Amino acid sequence: MRKAADLKSRNAALALLARGIGSPGEIAELAGVSRQLVESWARSAGIDWRHVKRARLTKAWRHEIMGERSWLSRKKMRKEGEELKHQWDRARGRDS
Repeated sequence: MRKAADLKSRNAALALLARGIGSPGEIAELAGVSRQLVESWARSAGIDWRHVKRARLTKAWRHEIMGERSWLSRKKMRKEGEELKHQWDRARGRDS
């Protein structure tokens, strides 16, 4: 029974590392094992957790930046649309 639990912990730790969700220290704390053991698991599985985590953070950063740009562009389009509507109304003699 203990082996199955150990295998589950190892698999869960590797899954988190492979997705860049945490560092070996953080994951070791969750799994109740040493950081060195988690790092050993990652090495044996061929996971470069630093690279994966950096890539995940970079992607999240770009998503945040693009999300902000998207919001700004929607705001800009709305403002331009309102200005065009006012110009249209003024040209038709409907000042508001």
